[in-house]
Amino acid sequence: MRALASLFVTMLGLLLAAPALAASGVALGVDQSATLEGKAGPRILAVGSDVFIGDKVVTDASGLVELRFSDRTRLVIGPRSSLVIEDYLLREDGSAGKFAVNALAGTFRFITGGAPKDRYLITTPTGTVGVRGTAFDLNVEAAATSLLLFHGAVILCTLDGKCVIVDEVRIGAGKYRRGGGSGHDRRRQGPGARGAAHDVSLRQLAGRTARCVPARAGAALPQPAGGAARAGSGEQ
Repeated sequence: MRALASLFVTMLGLLLAAPALAASGVALGVDQSATLEGKAGPRILAVGSDVFIGDKVVTDASGLVELRFSDRTRLVIGPRSSLVIEDYLLREDGSAGKFAVNALAGTFRFITGGAPKDRYLITTPTGTVGVRGTAFDLNVEAAATSLLLFHGAVILCTLDGKCVIVDEVRIGAGKYRRGGGSGHDRRRQGPGARGAAHDVSLRQLAGRTARCVPARAGAALPQPAGGAARAGSGEQ
């Protein structure tokens, strides 16, 4: 009996000493109203808030959030947007073994970190986005997903498995609609478009306001490579 009691005390001590679940990311910047919905219930998202697997980030009409993950991946969530952290595994070398998010609606900016690029997967209501080392903006609607590429490459796939690569050689915008229709703009913009692309923001991408992402959110846009991209259906 004493041995059983001693074993119980030992196990209880180990449970109490176990570390808390490691956070997947942290909020670097929060502009206006944003909430975090997780196992602990909904709460207001603030600078320094930890984000865990399964958490859902929701912003209102003026909300803007930047998250940084352990592998240095940065994710900016624009106004009227919602996103779920589906999976995030960190390797011993500090790189992400897996990074999966579900972009439900709204506008987003992704700047990938040090993980192998095939470990990133973004799901939307109309398909998936596979990342191959890049920086891009994403606009997600119920019937269409639009992408604005700045660096690297992505693979856009519809729900029925039709895929296209958007890269710096074919730099442009990809747009996928519910039902499998797709378009891809392969036209290069002229040199004068470079500055315009540099000024584009998540709010501009959503067509709501010309105000750029606030500097305090830490979301400076990288210089576009090889030309500018413009969001659109890609139809000539």
